[in-house]
Amino acid sequence: MTTTTLAPPYWTSDVVLADGGTVLIRPITPADGPALVAFHEQLSPDTVYARFMSAKPSLSPAEVERFTHVDNDARVALVAELGDRLIGVGRYDRTDDDRQAEVAFVVADEHQGRGIG
Repeated sequence: MTTTTLAPPYWTSDVVLADGGTVLIRPITPADGPALVAFHEQLSPDTVYARFMSAKPSLSPAEVERFTHVDNDARVALVAELGDRLIGVGRYDRTDDDRQAEVAFVVADEHQGRGIG
């Protein structure tokens, strides 16, 4: 398991989207597990496939743990939050070659095209 370390406070910010709306961007925390599960369950099958390259109707407890426990160095995840709801997640996981990383973004279907990703 990755040890979660605090991200710097300047990683949290309200941002203005392409359509003029505003969302909060902030680092993911272990407490976001239930919100991440709820977010994932609202995604369309096409959006889930685009993110995971396979069907994944739900996240396993191990995946929730992995996705919400990051070290904010080699593994970073930021969420987009609108009110009390997650509407997007962007993350990277550095590979064994410290100059490369796997990067993934997923945005709630009804918020795609707003400039969140």
